This record gives sequence, C-alpha cells and structure tokens, in this order.
Amino acid sequence: MKNILIVEDELLIAEDIKTTIEELGYNLIAIVVRADKAIEILNSHKVDLILLDINMPKMSGFDFLEAYTKKTANKYVPV
Repeated sequence: MKNILIVEDELLIAEDIKTTIEELGYNLIAIVVRADKAIEILNSHKVDLILLDINMPKMSGFDFLEAYTKKTANKYVPV
C-alpha cells in the first residue's frame, strides 16, 4: 500500500483530498498544515507521494521543496 503525506493549510481542501485518498485505498500518513512539520514527518516515515500546497504560512511549498530535495534519500519521492 502506498503512503501519502498531505501538506495543505486549508483544512476543507485537505479533508476532500483525504476522502479521495482513502476511497482509492491508499494509506494516509498525515495531514499537516505547515511545511516545517512535513519535514519532521519525513524524517520518521516512509512516504511514496507528497501532495503539496504552494501558498502556506512561514515556509512556502517552494521553500519546502528546496529543503526536502537536499536530502538524497528523499529527492526521488514524487511531489
């Protein structure tokens, strides 16, 4: 089963995505509203796909991608 992480600060959007993911039979690791929290989760969980919002407080999706891809083991997970 594929593990998916949602990084989305709009909870209604995140809940809609969650519903779709669960209906398709995928495993939802977490829904996080801040990109820095996503990095913490990625340090402790295997993730097969990241669904990422771009416009978020404190750290944008682009900033997250830059920090995320610096980790060699992570740069091959689709975002």
